Amino acid sequence: MAPPPRGRSSPPGSFRAAGPTWLGARPTSGATLLLILETAAFLVVVFLTPGLREWVTSHLALVPRRALGPEPWQLVTSGLIHLNPLALAGSLMGIWFCATALEQLTSKSRMLTTFVVAQIAGAAAIAAVGRLLSPEAIFGGCSPGVAGMIAGFGVYLGAVPVHLFGMVQMRGRTAALLFLGLPVLIDLLNQQWIGLAGWLAGAAAGYALATGATERILLAWDRFRLWRLRRRYKVIQGGRDPKRFVN
Repeated sequence: MAPPPRGRSSPPGSFRAAGPTWLGARPTSGATLLLILETAAFLVVVFLTPGLREWVTSHLALVPRRALGPEPWQLVTSGLIHLNPLALAGSLMGIWFCATALEQLTSKSRMLTTFVVAQIAGAAAIAAVGRLLSPEAIFGGCSPGVAGMIAGFGVYLGAVPVHLFGMVQMRGRTAALLFLGLPVLIDLLNQQWIGLAGWLAGAAAGYALATGATERILLAWDRFRLWRLRRRYKVIQGGRDPKRFVN
């Protein structure tokens, strides 16, 4: 399946794949960028001195009380801080599959936008729920961004066949629901409500971007503002009499 022509960008939700898509294919340039960035950030933290590593996890990872308080940058930087190799491996696998598929279906810029917006939305949900349940806990990783990309390629693929390593074939929508549903089930069984909130918020953000819901919301907001301005200010219609009206 060939991606859309370079230099042209279809509106969100308008493009649909025309043929089978392979998950696990060679990473695209944008996916490779994310893979390198996440791995490099993890290795930098690993090789820091213990004292500096503790500072990084305390101020760059996500601590709910601080993220929605004096250190809001944690909503962004926490996506680069993985607390253990297993979490990093899961994120890299998700980026490899989902970022590559989404970039092939849309473009590098749209894939990266989906990842960043979903990551921030998920981090904000983690911080909000975390302030209620565990305000001093430390969270890290880019799972909300991965969830957003899963939801995105699920929208774009729809009923198109998806091949996983050439061994398993299913519809794109089914694959997305499977990839999204398994972490939800695990979090529910383990009662990990904070992580579940971040995963669902990231998926919702990715779905909204892929379906164009964000553009519709912004358009509705602009129309509401225009309606308020019209009610607030009386519009005087012009006329043909140059002595009374300026045209």
